[in-house]
Amino acid sequence: MNNQDMWDLTQLARPPPTENDRLVIRKVHMTPSAPCGAGGESFRPVCCWPDKQHSKFIKRTRKMLELKNCVVPENFNKIYVSAPEVRPPRGNEDVHVHPDWGLPDIAMVKSGSKIYPVDRELFVALAGKMGRYSLHGAVSSEAGPFVMLVRQDMPSAVEAAEKAAKGWIHTFWDNSTRSYKVEAPREQHEEPNWPFESFEQLLELALSGRTLKSLDDPIVQKILGKKAPGSQ
Repeated sequence: MNNQDMWDLTQLARPPPTENDRLVIRKVHMTPSAPCGAGGESFRPVCCWPDKQHSKFIKRTRKMLELKNCVVPENFNKIYVSAPEVRPPRGNEDVHVHPDWGLPDIAMVKSGSKIYPVDRELFVALAGKMGRYSLHGAVSSEAGPFVMLVRQDMPSAVEAAEKAAKGWIHTFWDNSTRSYKVEAPREQHEEPNWPFESFEQLLELALSGRTLKSLDDPIVQKILGKKAPGSQ
């Protein structure tokens, strides 16, 4: 059998294949002049364009490969369906802070039940209203993942966050001393299954679009005790 018998390229009378095309090696039945098998038949491989059925197979395979990003991970219950809360720890929960997920010295200001990052352009205007905070990725025994808010000018809060980074703790606000108290956790907890999102992604989910940048922002006007432009 010569080379032309082995590789019949005459069937490739089409434009060069694109990167999405696939060439398939198939066996094509033939009857040679000199029988090669007991039945007088032989097979030779022919390099040819995929047929309609194979094209459908390729398309289905591509779809399956695309679905690999849709496989539910083991820690699906830790995925944020909505934005995680940004808050201090509550008295009814044990907390654990991720040792590497922290962002210090962030200028923030409260308005109602929410807290907003402050752009440096507003530092002077909001100097008497804003405070310095650190943000930490944390897990609650009651509510799952959240972003732990820590006032930098409150030593008891800073100490609680540092201890929570070493393991589970129970911390609560003590009105009599105006400080956070730290105790051993109420229950035994395993090491948290930390969310697979990065800390930057969690902050984006929690604080996206919330940074105050302009004096004309209605929230800034409210904090300063002014009426927003156009309001009665």
